[in-house]
Amino acid sequence: MPDEITVGDFLIGILPRLHGDTSFPWWPPDCFGLCLALLKRTGGYVQLLRDWPAASGRTLDSWTAEVRELGMKWRLDWSGFRALANEWQIVCNSFGLTLGQVSGEAKLCLALMTIAVVADEAFKGVVAPIDQVADVDDMLDEGSVCLTQSGTLCIHIDPSRLRVLPRMHTPQNGLTERSLSRYLSLCDASEVTPQWQFSQRLASLQAEEARLVGEVLAGVPEKASAPPEVQATVDVYLAWVENNKRLRLNREARHRSSRGR
Repeated sequence: MPDEITVGDFLIGILPRLHGDTSFPWWPPDCFGLCLALLKRTGGYVQLLRDWPAASGRTLDSWTAEVRELGMKWRLDWSGFRALANEWQIVCNSFGLTLGQVSGEAKLCLALMTIAVVADEAFKGVVAPIDQVADVDDMLDEGSVCLTQSGTLCIHIDPSRLRVLPRMHTPQNGLTERSLSRYLSLCDASEVTPQWQFSQRLASLQAEEARLVGEVLAGVPEKASAPPEVQATVDVYLAWVENNKRLRLNREARHRSSRGR
């Protein structure tokens, strides 16, 4: 029966490396996907929020401030972030529980929710077009590469298991797992096969402008001198392409390094 599946079985089914390596998943969308998927499957967030914020042991203001602070720390040191080690250990210690038991385990549900919302906060601004972000950092750059190449923000969770995407709309009515985040959204693998556009700038081009951009990129001789607005769009696109190449090489180098440890 479904309720007899254990927490460990469920999470390993999403991230297979947890079978032999239960170290903290350092990439925020991976953590978000794991924890929110379990809360969604078990309905654990419902029991938790019936007594919120008292269930957190803090006031709403202090809880919010702590989440924002932890999210910023994760954003600045995403490969070395360890501030949620205790919460992750609670999750790992619960691998033997069945899914039917999760909603009754307030400590586990709180740990799952804490990890998910801090991961969400770490990705603040992920939906903003590149040319509208004041300070595009390495985390958002890496997320942009993941989206355009894989159609998901996750790095270690295969899209066939689940996807994490930027949230474009927060529900205004009711209370579901979708109400728990502001910047990230959990999608079942079968829901969508997204093709992400890197910037609204290209998406908003008129037909004639789009044709000119294509001709400039293709190097059509008679279009060597393009209107300033078209050339500006081309420059943004070419810079994005070069940045993606650099990020991809850096990511591959980090992955090779982590496998060698």
